[in-house]
Amino acid sequence: MATAAAFREDSGLGALYMDQGVVLNTAGDQYQVRFVPSNPSLPLRATLVWTDAPGAIGSCPSLVNDLDLELVQNGRASGGATPSAPQQRRGRAADRVNNVEQVIQPSPSGYYTLTVKAVTLAGDGIPGNADATDQDFALVVTNAVAYTGPILSAGPSPPPTSAPVPARVATP
Repeated sequence: MATAAAFREDSGLGALYMDQGVVLNTAGDQYQVRFVPSNPSLPLRATLVWTDAPGAIGSCPSLVNDLDLELVQNGRASGGATPSAPQQRRGRAADRVNNVEQVIQPSPSGYYTLTVKAVTLAGDGIPGNADATDQDFALVVTNAVAYTGPILSAGPSPPPTSAPVPARVATP
């Protein structure tokens, strides 16, 4: 099960961020945060990065621990893409070779749920602790304000709350 951590909000920059505040311990663990765009005329960007466990020499790709980034709005998902190809990846295969994933929403509206999923945890992503298969990560969402209101499956998007508080869900 993922441990909960404080997702920080910088209202001056319109960004949410977290650095190594959540540990994913087994494949299938996930972390979620909900938010709304702070300015619908600007793109929304969510970026996930992690320091991977050392891979086997000569293997290519040598990614050991694999995390996935998924952005959902009203039932429509966009998987993570690499910064070199940051377009939305609706309907495309998940990235299995990079430890940096990014989703860009050019014209954001409504509310979003961002999920970080542990797909494969085959190595020690956090050396020096007692767990041999774990992984932490950093996550930044620009042009975002945390959202704690009701989740609707479809229909009009709710407005942001006046005093946003990060929403966290950690499930195995």
